[in-house]
Amino acid sequence: MCGRATVMPEGASLAPSYITGAEIAGAVRLIPEGKVALTDDLTNYLAQKYGGHSVTLRGPMHARGRAEEDEIPYWRLLNPKGCMITRKWFMPNHEQGNRLNLEGHELFIDSRNRVHVVDYKDKLFHFS
Repeated sequence: MCGRATVMPEGASLAPSYITGAEIAGAVRLIPEGKVALTDDLTNYLAQKYGGHSVTLRGPMHARGRAEEDEIPYWRLLNPKGCMITRKWFMPNHEQGNRLNLEGHELFIDSRNRVHVVDYKDKLFHFS
């Protein structure tokens, strides 16, 4: 472990200290066409699946690159307020908007230029 040791309580299991891009992609693939999911729900699902660790999406999502051939439906992820994710490392807004429209989602832009999915709560996918 590169010169560092972690003392684990007796009976505790060793869980990964970070979530890989492949693990995130596997969870995102669960979101069916026509549904959306919130990033908070995704991170909570992954944290439960991998032993309760806190999870961040930025590093692994940034590392995923622009592999459209994989067709991992990252466009179905929304921020906790039901808005499209506006991070350059995520996906260009026009691309996410186009893909959401193709799946039947209606979008609107609020006064702060944030793009929302109309009635996103009715279209939420719940990780289980």
